[in-house]
Amino acid sequence: GRIISMWCANEAKANESNESLETFPVDSKRLMRIIGLTDQTGAITPIGRRVCQLSELDPRLGRIVIEAESQGCAGNMPFILATLVIGIGAIFRKPRDRYHKTGCQMFYNFWSDLISVKKALVETEKNKFSEWYDENLVVYNRAKEARFLAGKIRQYLTGAGIEMSSLPEGEETDRAVARAIASGFLYNLTLEQHVICKPLFRGELTNLKFHPESVFQLMSSNDPKWVVAADIYKTSHKFARALTRVELDW
Repeated sequence: GRIISMWCANEAKANESNESLETFPVDSKRLMRIIGLTDQTGAITPIGRRVCQLSELDPRLGRIVIEAESQGCAGNMPFILATLVIGIGAIFRKPRDRYHKTGCQMFYNFWSDLISVKKALVETEKNKFSEWYDENLVVYNRAKEARFLAGKIRQYLTGAGIEMSSLPEGEETDRAVARAIASGFLYNLTLEQHVICKPLFRGELTNLKFHPESVFQLMSSNDPKWVVAADIYKTSHKFARALTRVELDW
């Protein structure tokens, strides 16, 4: 069945109940052009044709998969994709102490919040005791769902003919994974400096803040960063969440 699409639908229904959350959508035609699925005339590109073959996936996730395959790291992506479907905020619970590191920060990764979550999910495969989940702020049931969904995603991509090669864990692999993530969320490209960032492709130049749980909160405020956000939303402030570092030579 269309388990990935069904999971997305269930999450959308859950989010509808949160009246405080406000999303900032980008025009779909513009989005497709920015992430390379169509050209300036609106004609579908070769990458776009390949993404169309992954009909179970949101086009943004399909774009990530195609880029990961070109980088030789598609086999490293199922946990990342599962996190994007379930929602990065669902994997970790909030720390009891506001000065305590968040779950995402405890699994710190230089390149991406999503890679931090992937590290946590890999650890859950080896740790079954409730004490470990409590100490690391991981929500047991959601981590279990993410592992299950990652398995379904891997099975689907293999059946769709994606070359599921994996790179060994390390800095270069994280960089390749980050590049793949960035390809699907380029429309949320922002320049961050001194915590405030401005989205470049959204039409409005609204100041955003990095989400308090992001690993990027641990980095020096004097280090300007190009990042993409998988999610931009509003509660008390406008926040960019699920951040990934970008290098402009990509």
